[in-house]
Amino acid sequence: MNKNRYKTNFKKAIVELYAMGRSVSYLSKEYSVPKSTIYNWLHEKQLEVLKIKITIVRFSKLNISI
Repeated sequence: MNKNRYKTNFKKAIVELYAMGRSVSYLSKEYSVPKSTIYNWLHEKQLEVLKIKITIVRFSKLNISI
Protein backbone atom coordinates (compact mmCIF):
# COMPACT_ATOMS: atom_id res chain seq x y z
CA MET A 1 0.00 0.00 0.00
CA ASN A 2 1.38 3.38 -1.01
CA LYS A 3 1.48 5.66 2.04
CA ASN A 4 1.94 8.78 -0.14
CA ARG A 5 -0.98 8.30 -2.51
CA TYR A 6 -2.19 11.84 -1.88
CA LYS A 7 -0.02 14.95 -2.08
CA THR A 8 0.49 16.94 1.10
CA ASN A 9 -1.14 20.05 -0.38
CA PHE A 10 -4.22 18.03 -1.29
CA LYS A 11 -4.50 16.67 2.25
CA LYS A 12 -4.16 20.18 3.68
CA ALA A 13 -6.85 21.47 1.34
CA ILE A 14 -9.28 18.73 2.41
CA VAL A 15 -8.61 19.43 6.10
CA GLU A 16 -9.09 23.16 5.49
CA LEU A 17 -12.38 22.58 3.66
CA TYR A 18 -13.54 20.49 6.61
CA ALA A 19 -12.55 23.30 8.99
CA MET A 20 -14.62 25.69 6.86
CA GLY A 21 -17.70 23.56 7.36
CA ARG A 22 -17.74 20.90 4.64
CA SER A 23 -18.81 17.48 5.89
CA VAL A 24 -16.61 14.41 5.64
CA SER A 25 -19.34 12.76 3.55
CA TYR A 26 -19.34 15.64 1.08
CA LEU A 27 -15.54 15.72 0.83
CA SER A 28 -15.40 11.97 0.37
CA LYS A 29 -17.88 12.03 -2.50
CA GLU A 30 -16.60 15.23 -4.12
CA TYR A 31 -12.90 14.25 -4.11
CA SER A 32 -13.19 10.42 -4.24
CA VAL A 33 -11.34 9.93 -0.97
CA PRO A 34 -12.51 7.30 1.52
CA LYS A 35 -14.10 8.75 4.66
CA SER A 36 -11.67 6.77 6.80
CA THR A 37 -8.75 8.47 5.05
CA ILE A 38 -10.19 11.91 5.70
CA TYR A 39 -10.78 11.04 9.35
CA ASN A 40 -7.14 9.92 9.56
CA TRP A 41 -5.99 13.26 8.14
CA LEU A 42 -8.18 15.12 10.63
CA HIS A 43 -6.74 13.05 13.47
CA GLU A 44 -3.18 13.78 12.27
CA LYS A 45 -3.99 17.50 12.25
CA GLN A 46 -5.41 17.31 15.78
CA LEU A 47 -2.23 15.61 16.98
CA GLU A 48 -0.12 18.25 15.26
CA VAL A 49 -2.06 21.05 16.97
CA LEU A 50 -1.84 19.27 20.32
CA LYS A 51 1.95 18.94 20.01
CA ILE A 52 2.20 22.65 19.28
CA LYS A 53 0.06 23.49 22.32
CA ILE A 54 2.17 21.26 24.55
CA THR A 55 5.33 22.92 23.26
CA ILE A 56 3.91 26.39 23.97
CA VAL A 57 2.98 25.36 27.52
CA ARG A 58 6.46 23.94 28.12
CA PHE A 59 8.12 27.10 26.83
CA SER A 60 5.82 29.27 28.93
CA LYS A 61 6.79 27.32 32.04
CA LEU A 62 10.43 28.05 31.22
CA ASN A 63 9.61 31.75 30.71
CA ILE A 64 10.83 31.59 27.13
CA SER A 65 9.06 33.69 24.52
CA ILE A 66 8.40 32.19 21.11
